[in-house]
Amino acid sequence: MFTPYLSSTDEPHQILIKVSSKIASFIRLIDSSILSAQCGYQLASDAMIICDPQETEWDTDVNIESLKMVCNRGEELAKEVADGFREIKQEIYKVCNIGSL
Repeated sequence: MFTPYLSSTDEPHQILIKVSSKIASFIRLIDSSILSAQCGYQLASDAMIICDPQETEWDTDVNIESLKMVCNRGEELAKEVADGFREIKQEIYKVCNIGSL
């Protein structure tokens, strides 16, 4: 079992506050990851509509420009999430003084 090293100046309460803020950041990143996945789903659905223009059951105004907007938003979210997960991992290691595993 891992026990983080506490220096004499660190108080457990301060470490708990730091860890809880990192957990809150991690939860926000998970939410953003879900939004990114939703963009991917929307993109796939909209692409199906565009690829079958004779399908009349779809009630939508999908076009190439709307696909581009969904692609750009999804890419932006995915990059933010990837960077955020990388950063939060490093921050958690720093708080726990464990370095890299």
